[in-house]
Amino acid sequence: MGRQHSTPYLVTSGASIRLERSEPFPEARLQDFIFEFSQSLPIAEIEPAFGPLIPICKELRTNAGPVDLLFINNDGLLTLVECKLWKNPEARREVIGQILDYAKEISSWTYNELQAAIRKSSKQQIQSLYQLVGSEELDESEFIDSVVRNLKRGRFLLLIVGSGIRESVELITDFLQRHAHMNFSLALVEVAIFQMPSHVGSGHLVLPRVVAQTVEVERAVIRIEDGKLVVEPTPEPSLGPGGKASPPRTKISEQVFYEKLAETDRPTSNELRSVLDGAKRMGWSVDPGKNSQMLKFKSGDVELNFGVFRTDGSFQNATIAGMTDRIGHREIGETYLTRLASLLDGRVDKSKNIFFWTVKKSDGSNLKIAEVLAVRDKWLEIIQDTIDQLLKAQEKES
Repeated sequence: MGRQHSTPYLVTSGASIRLERSEPFPEARLQDFIFEFSQSLPIAEIEPAFGPLIPICKELRTNAGPVDLLFINNDGLLTLVECKLWKNPEARREVIGQILDYAKEISSWTYNELQAAIRKSSKQQIQSLYQLVGSEELDESEFIDSVVRNLKRGRFLLLIVGSGIRESVELITDFLQRHAHMNFSLALVEVAIFQMPSHVGSGHLVLPRVVAQTVEVERAVIRIEDGKLVVEPTPEPSLGPGGKASPPRTKISEQVFYEKLAETDRPTSNELRSVLDGAKRMGWSVDPGKNSQMLKFKSGDVELNFGVFRTDGSFQNATIAGMTDRIGHREIGETYLTRLASLLDGRVDKSKNIFFWTVKKSDGSNLKIAEVLAVRDKWLEIIQDTIDQLLKAQEKES
């Protein structure tokens, strides 16, 4: 069954008005809209590390053809966007192959070649890519190093934005796996256009969303030989202890997180990666954010947050008491926080809002990731006990 946007309603003080689906924007107009309002793209849902998007240029010239839109962020991560009106599966495969060719071409560029291409394509008179980013807090040499590193690794976010991205999307997966040249993530974003009622004023409601089954390309193994990009097949998933499959490959946002943490504390970065990969094998989830990772367990509509790890080496824990209180079992979340505080010689900081209850050191400062990892085994036992309590409570109520 095709996936559709539900019909939006405009609710005013006097009435609720059903908005009618409008004809899609022409590609040129859609391109202009995305370039000017890049915040409308659900980057946090796809790959948080790539946000916030900074618009660089339209129609970036490459030997493979022009890229519709190019964005970058302060970490030197590039996002390529193609705006298309897809009408059939063949056209979909064609545009996916097209954006992969663009990415492959750009991955071979040096920083100066990228900058030169931007100058040729941009209508602005620019001195440098760093100037376009325009952040005084950003060190230029560090920014250039980041861009160079991401180019060499082919680390891109590839977005195809348009209308008609509804049915048979899953069939594209095999096509993508056969063309996995770089360490990229690709997402399909459908943009629905709705006509605003005439009495409100002329205009449209633009509703972008990630297609339900976002395709994440398996990473290929890449190395550089004699200045050329060499791609090796992605190995089959290995089996871990007890015959369980290894955790799924990490998103680019996770890779960036571990790299940033390693800059200040490599041993902690390596150990945390091991712990969180083990958590995935146990059926827990790890959600990447901008400069963070969150360890969660989800059961039905209940989501327990067991900790947020940040690239500055800090550890925070909030919302668990609020989530369990919402389902009538405040004691589950409160017990978890109390046991964690006892394990770390800290205290439970109880603010007025139960969702912000968290564990801190006895002096009120935030815990460090290294301090939590020092008691990892006992901490993981507390997490499992908490999950067991939740599942038992749900079973009794079902």
